[in-house]
Amino acid sequence: MTYTEIIHITEAEAEEFFTQTRLISDPPSGLAALVSWETGSDQLTILMVWSDASGRGDFSAERVMPLLESGKIPAGKPERIHPVHLLVRDGQTAVFS
Repeated sequence: MTYTEIIHITEAEAEEFFTQTRLISDPPSGLAALVSWETGSDQLTILMVWSDASGRGDFSAERVMPLLESGKIPAGKPERIHPVHLLVRDGQTAVFS
């Protein structure tokens, strides 16, 4: 089963989240896709698609919770959406800007 989370945060919070969790520089196991887009003045929506619950749980326990507890990233509750259907074609990359 595929799991998704949607987070609504400011651009500054997103940059801090990406940097502190190494979400982009060292993607965690189980992260199938990450998409973010602007949703208004200084606001972003981040969609994370996880291929399994254990990968998402490990990411949270190892990277997110220590940062939340230390106050280095803002607390927030992600939206979870089920079911999700995801198609990723092997060997192809799409870049949107």
